Amino acid sequence: MGSRLARLNIKLVSALLLMDFDFDTVDAGGRIVDSPPKPNWNDPAGCRPAQGQFFLKYRRLDNSEPSSYSLSGVV
Repeated sequence: MGSRLARLNIKLVSALLLMDFDFDTVDAGGRIVDSPPKPNWNDPAGCRPAQGQFFLKYRRLDNSEPSSYSLSGVV
């Protein structure tokens, strides 16, 4: 039961982040990347991009209404 609850919690937190933030993939210089990075599928441990480093740039969306949920009970 513990692992199922943990997976559900991950999905819940991910959904809340996607609702409140806008994400862009950027390179090491902070420039927005046109296409998503291609992972190196031959690297089973990390599945990192084959060339360079990529990061997520995020900004909070400007919502006119306050969010109707609270993360105070989420562990």
